[in-house]
Amino acid sequence: MLEKKNRDESNNQCGGVTVADNSEYSIEVIKSFENLERKRVQGERFSRFDKSIDKWRLTVQLDKTGIWFLTAFVGFDGKLENYSLDRETADDSHYEFCDEYSIRKIVSLPEEAKGDFADLLIRYVNQYGEKSMFDVILPFVTKQYHY
Repeated sequence: MLEKKNRDESNNQCGGVTVADNSEYSIEVIKSFENLERKRVQGERFSRFDKSIDKWRLTVQLDKTGIWFLTAFVGFDGKLENYSLDRETADDSHYEFCDEYSIRKIVSLPEEAKGDFADLLIRYVNQYGEKSMFDVILPFVTKQYHY
């Protein structure tokens, strides 16, 4: 689980949220998913250090077909920089966002509110579909890239 410190939950700016040492997105955990053989299954996590942006990327497959992914970008200092919802098709699209808190309020049941963000999105996809998940996240997108 991603633990946030000193965060104003009403603002949707990235601002570098600190990641706790024992959280699912700690640097140690991110490194544990590096160089693994890909199985391409829903919920699979994989990571790599992206030298071009000097950040770790932890990516989670959100759907069963391998089209939708959530990527968390984390700096060396353990700060979550932002997320990207990635649609991997012949025409790739990447949607950056930061406001996890507001999205969590929409996609989670009260008893799940502190669960792993990617797992909440996976459950939402399974229950409501990929388009519905995309429609929830789109209003919080701060940047888009299409290739």
